[in-house]
Amino acid sequence: MSETAPSRPPTGYSLVLPPGWLRLPARPGAAEPVLDEALDEAFAGLPRDSVGPLRAELRRRALALVAEARFADAVDVYVPLLGVRGRPLPASVIVAVTTLPDALSTDLGTDATADAATAGLLSRVAANGRGAVVTLPAGPCARVESHEPPRDEGEGHGTRRVVFHLPVPFATQRWVVVNCTVADGLSPMTETVVDLLDALLSTWRWRDGLVL
Repeated sequence: MSETAPSRPPTGYSLVLPPGWLRLPARPGAAEPVLDEALDEAFAGLPRDSVGPLRAELRRRALALVAEARFADAVDVYVPLLGVRGRPLPASVIVAVTTLPDALSTDLGTDATADAATAGLLSRVAANGRGAVVTLPAGPCARVESHEPPRDEGEGHGTRRVVFHLPVPFATQRWVVVNCTVADGLSPMTETVVDLLDALLSTWRWRDGLVL
């Protein structure tokens, strides 16, 4: 159930991040200071000559991901900046906001029929992606998991993608899409990260804030 006041759409959200993960706002100019502060803290006390190239590469990759996500109407990007226990973790979480086309939203109705209509639309989204409707503490959502083959030989086994479609409470046309990716074929790491992503979404809470 939503934790917001009745009949008022939330304007933000919160997540409880695993250790080592960093939230980067996607709006122009907002990610750089957050990222630089995190990198300064991570490499504090280490010789600049030896860690400089690694720091620059981590910064370049993170900002490239944010720039790409911005084209998909992302509001936030989450990355395990330094990996886990010193090992790289090829994973990311992108939170985007979308507005349903009129062709989809006209059947949602108002008040008495909105919940039932939204549930029906969630079922359609899940069925189209061979996923399932799941109930999170913040409300129902469609969870769709898929495998994307590598685009070239340098991408290994491809990508495991888990997408959560969350209707924004009391805003029938507004949905949040949480796109989670991790390198596939790296058992048991891939499965462990997918479990982590499911656990991460279980901490989703609707809040007020200047995000959505």
